[in-house]
Amino acid sequence: DIEKYSACDAAAGISLKLIKIGGLIESMACAKRASELGLSINIAAKVAETSLASAAAAHAAAAIESFEWGISLTHIYLECDPVKNPMAIENGLVTVPHGPGLGIDIDETVLRRYSVSGSI
Repeated sequence: DIEKYSACDAAAGISLKLIKIGGLIESMACAKRASELGLSINIAAKVAETSLASAAAAHAAAAIESFEWGISLTHIYLECDPVKNPMAIENGLVTVPHGPGLGIDIDETVLRRYSVSGSI
């Protein structure tokens, strides 16, 4: 339980894994509490997630006060990212996508290629 320890007693920081914590809302609550405790923060998606998950991680990182340990994005390792415009990382930086939702457009043609049933 994070409430039992000070940052000195337990750790210097925390990696907020969005899928394990329970999504964006829970991640934001954890980031707020970690900041209150003086913990450094890393935002992380799951290994080999698409630009959709990376966009969610980028939005979370942009919304928290500080994430000293950076953001871990893995969509760049995919052979095929099923979005129309995969997020680009340039010089170690990523731009938070703009637009409806998370700002990412899914390419349904690509999804059909990987669909088990052949339909979406």
